Amino acid sequence: MKKSSLKLLVVLSLFLSASTYAGLFKISNRSYGDLDADNPAEALFIELIDTGFDTLEADINSKLPNTESSKYLDGMSNASLMAAKGLGVDYSSDMDIFVIGGGAGVGVDLGDNGFGDVVSGKIDLTQAAGAGIMASLMLGFNLSAIPGVTLPKIWFVDLEKINVFINYFGYTVSQSGITGKVNHFGLHAQYQLIEGKKFLPFRMARWGGVRVTSGYEYGSMKLIYARDIEESVPIDFGGAGSSEVTYDGTVQIGAEGSMHSIPIEVTTDFQWLYLFTTYVGLGTDITVGSAKSIANTTGDVSVPVPTHDPATAVASLDVGDEGGPNLLTFRGFVGQQFNFSILKIGLQLDHSFGTGAWGANVMAKITW
Repeated sequence: MKKSSLKLLVVLSLFLSASTYAGLFKISNRSYGDLDADNPAEALFIELIDTGFDTLEADINSKLPNTESSKYLDGMSNASLMAAKGLGVDYSSDMDIFVIGGGAGVGVDLGDNGFGDVVSGKIDLTQAAGAGIMASLMLGFNLSAIPGVTLPKIWFVDLEKINVFINYFGYTVSQSGITGKVNHFGLHAQYQLIEGKKFLPFRMARWGGVRVTSGYEYGSMKLIYARDIEESVPIDFGGAGSSEVTYDGTVQIGAEGSMHSIPIEVTTDFQWLYLFTTYVGLGTDITVGSAKSIANTTGDVSVPVPTHDPATAVASLDVGDEGGPNLLTFRGFVGQQFNFSILKIGLQLDHSFGTGAWGANVMAKITW
């Protein structure tokens, strides 16, 4: 994969992730200038101003993640975990000696929403409970390919049926208001539990058998996105005139987290018409980790009030303090690989049954 193409994908994914790291926008410390709540006319002004504050708060929140702040960092962690799946293992190439490749993945936790809500347009991805990205370079080899070494069979485990994979990628970005750093490392072993079967020659129809994969994965991500926000809501004070409640400021939003994961996966694949290999799998992940929020705002909320001092308030972001991934999750995944001789291009889609998070990745590999 070319570095420029990977950089573009990572930056676009960062933009998606960062645009979801805004949490809940709050307007607090409301001050009504010289308005007197005991004066019926001025009390009405205060009520109208409060309605304007509430409407502005709701308008801005409608563009932010559709989740509770207490769940947001958990969503980011679960999404980051899903973004990494499939980047460090080959499920479908049936290599004889080695495989080398690279790819990038994105993950999204839809919170209480389903994928159908995105398809129907009920919500968009910028309202996800969390999002994450990962990228990685991968190298794999079969133990039987080690020259000069004859591997024994230990009980029912034939060591020559084991593929070993190692993957890593670290990337720092600073572009278009986005700053961040992503790291991903993995070490996996894959065992051919059940041998495959050829139904037609020349790989026109071939079942790949059943494989079991496990290992260790580590991922870390720090994303910060700064942007200007200007929103206003009109207020009608009746015969006294009109005004608007306005927020004009800058927000710095993001998250920092890391996680350690042990996956256990069972997969099978089928190659058809040589060009296509389709695979499916079930997996479970034992994961520990944490995520901390990054949220800062500048600028105040203000309302010019006819014949009175302006009303003011303070804007803030509440994304929670700390969260983390679920300790034990179960997921399913499906992938489609396109075979061009030794070059393989693959797409994979993952879904966590417990958290509702989704992941997708694209990989390019050379196998021998």
